[in-house]
Amino acid sequence: MDEKLSNDFIDEVLFRKTYVRQFDYLKKIKELFSSVEEYMVLHCIASHNSKDLILEIKSRGLIVDADLYIKNYWDSLINKKNSGVSIHGISRDTEIPRTTVKRWTNSLIQRGLIIKNLDGYLVPTGLIREYCKDLRELVSKEHIDFANFYYSLKI
Repeated sequence: MDEKLSNDFIDEVLFRKTYVRQFDYLKKIKELFSSVEEYMVLHCIASHNSKDLILEIKSRGLIVDADLYIKNYWDSLINKKNSGVSIHGISRDTEIPRTTVKRWTNSLIQRGLIIKNLDGYLVPTGLIREYCKDLRELVSKEHIDFANFYYSLKI
């Protein structure tokens, strides 16, 4: 098989794999959230502290129970200075209108997935870890499958 045909074949396989995965992700998001926008708002809030979480995990070394550690980290953000994000920041990052962001944050607060910290910024709670477990496991499994697929290509 010539290289052009090989690359076209790989592109087609990857397109199909990606399409199926995205479809599965969207079905899971639809199952867990009222809209894709609500999920985007929650993801934006969690992402604002993910960098610090990753740095903290790296500095800690061996962590016996990652789920518990991460849950406790999210819960600790209510008391942590300079954590969280404002409704305006979420609107800017997601390009969702502020009134819509406000509506979705109120829904997420009522469900206990986010909370306002002492500075009045929105932060995730430890409940987010358990609530999004199926989605997180689906994404992790798919990343492993993609890595194995690429490895099998030996390119």
